[in-house]
Amino acid sequence: MALMKKVLLPLCVLILTLMICVYIPSSTTSIITVYSPKAMPRSRPFTGETSSQQTNNSDAQGALIRNLDSTYSSKNTTQPKEPTRVLTDQILANKRNVEMVTKQIEASRTERQNENTRNERMETESDMTFYHLLSNVSTASQYYYGSGNEDEGTNKQSADKLTNGIARQQEVHTKEESDSYDQDEVEFLRNINAISAKISSISVTHGINKETNNILSTRNDGSNENCKPITKIVFLKTHKTGSTTMASIFERFGYRRNLMFALPRSSHIFATNSFFSRKGVLPLPQVLARSHPHFDILDNHAVYYRPEMEKTVPNATYITILRDPVTQLESAFGYFEMAKGMGISKHPNPFEMFMQKPHFYYDTTKYTMKTRSRNGQLYDLGFINTKLFNNTSAILKKIVSLDEEFHLVLITEYFDESLILMKKQLCWSFDDIIYISNGIRSKSHRYTISDKIKSKIRQWNAGDVLLYNHFNRTLWQKIKDYGPTFQADLDKFRRLEKEALNRCVDTNKFDRHDKREDKFILNPKHSGNYCQDLLRADVPYTALLRRKMREISISATAVDRNSRSQNQEKNRKKRRTRRPMSSKMMKG
Repeated sequence: MALMKKVLLPLCVLILTLMICVYIPSSTTSIITVYSPKAMPRSRPFTGETSSQQTNNSDAQGALIRNLDSTYSSKNTTQPKEPTRVLTDQILANKRNVEMVTKQIEASRTERQNENTRNERMETESDMTFYHLLSNVSTASQYYYGSGNEDEGTNKQSADKLTNGIARQQEVHTKEESDSYDQDEVEFLRNINAISAKISSISVTHGINKETNNILSTRNDGSNENCKPITKIVFLKTHKTGSTTMASIFERFGYRRNLMFALPRSSHIFATNSFFSRKGVLPLPQVLARSHPHFDILDNHAVYYRPEMEKTVPNATYITILRDPVTQLESAFGYFEMAKGMGISKHPNPFEMFMQKPHFYYDTTKYTMKTRSRNGQLYDLGFINTKLFNNTSAILKKIVSLDEEFHLVLITEYFDESLILMKKQLCWSFDDIIYISNGIRSKSHRYTISDKIKSKIRQWNAGDVLLYNHFNRTLWQKIKDYGPTFQADLDKFRRLEKEALNRCVDTNKFDRHDKREDKFILNPKHSGNYCQDLLRADVPYTALLRRKMREISISATAVDRNSRSQNQEKNRKKRRTRRPMSSKMMKG
């Protein structure tokens, strides 16, 4: 056994050494062949790399192997003293280099695959949210529908304009259509269009306004027995949008039906810079509160706050109105005479002066209704944290919330069309929505607006631009969903509107006691209750409703006292008849 170990072991070593010497050239050639780019298969499984990336990897592998091969050949020209050890070390080193390069290439592929996966995930997430669309927007653009030049909602659109209206709302005004837009505006416009579409899709996805089609009744002429007029209403007034005319419509409706209004304790305004609170509501007398624990209508100026409003008018239908931010800001600036507080009232065009440096005047001066000089409509609707006016995500969240909470949002530029929708929404009659504008702003408080100033306004009021564009889109979608009778209903309403105006108003005279606006004067030939109610404005209506509710309270108190006295008299008579007979009467 020992002899075999002594003989066989050296023999095995010698055979192994010879095999290695013979195997080295073929082994090296096979290694190069395996990793050679020419020998690699043409079709590969998808690894997330492009074809150019795969070609670059293959070229890198081939170059490295060729380098190794040349290194081996150059080293093999000299005769080493210990060929077995040197060749073995070279083979092992080559294998380690090849393995290392292979690992690096695989790691690079894996990293690119992960990066592609992250990019795909980010793209998917961007489709599910809209907050990134305006992250780098620096200016606003024109994306409103209609001229928007009329004041207080008196815009009269022709019938043929409505026919093409819905299609026109889908168009995006680009630089090719208007030379007044610069490149930044066009880019913003595209983003604004995408955002409006995103909000609409999110509204559909989450079921926002899902009750709208159910609330819209089939009543067209106010006589359908299947429809009962809605009397629980919260109308959120926004400044300089025609909301005073709208409030008069609701007040006339409630006045004729003895509905209970949630009125301010004094004046006609709840608050302008703080959320609505029930503490500011004039309480109902106790005698009325027993039979009528909640109010029916709330429509005076207030900052939107749903929890308090819901407790004041439970289960109400919520309605508001919006106006193109360009004309709305110019109207508010003139009506509230903001230029006086800024110290620029002597300038030929104070509004243009303000829009040249809006941040300067907004941050350094005090003036009337300052909170309505930037994104004033958003402010009225409860977005009162002015520090968030540059936070696009917060603004878009607010818009989605308002879309869910309001049943109908009217548009000033399409006042009559909006009223037709409201008539159907509330199941009212044509007579209920007839109106006469409460006031037209005087020429002394109007300012010309150039295209350049319009662009600056849209940048300054970017939040209101988003708000207006979204609800302008939803208005026209509701018009589309209204049905084929919309145009006929609109024509009929405008005919009735014109008849009422000619009957009740002296169109040749105006009341100019308030220098800020011109008001219509009642036609002396038709001064009955109908025309008086139609022409009465928001402030007189508030005072009238306060007096009427007081009269109703006094009358109800008198009835209650009379009822109590009658009940007391009946109780006394009952007690007399039930009184037991005395002992003397029994003996008799």
